[in-house]
Amino acid sequence: MPPYNGGSPITKYEILFQNLDGTSYDQILPYCNGSSLAVVTNSYCDVPFTVFRNGPLNYVYKTLIVAKVSATNIIGTGSSSEPNVKGVTIETEPVTPPVSPTVIAYSEFSI
Repeated sequence: MPPYNGGSPITKYEILFQNLDGTSYDQILPYCNGSSLAVVTNSYCDVPFTVFRNGPLNYVYKTLIVAKVSATNIIGTGSSSEPNVKGVTIETEPVTPPVSPTVIAYSEFSI
């Protein structure tokens, strides 16, 4: 469900993912760009799991993917949502495939 907008449409989101240190957050651009019309319109973004395994997040096996979101409209930017406490975890360890993979797994985040 989209956040309450005070009668003015949402113009962008700030979507932040928690770093492995558990205290700081980063955007994952361009995959989850809250200024993108597609993200604003659809209220979600797709991020390949490989992005979570690499910088700046560097998630390891069993890491919970934690995110928080704030919305902006003509009135201003609202408070960030509470970070999620349930969701997707990194469940596999990366291995070097014998050939280049042809399919990339994506995770969808609803806003």
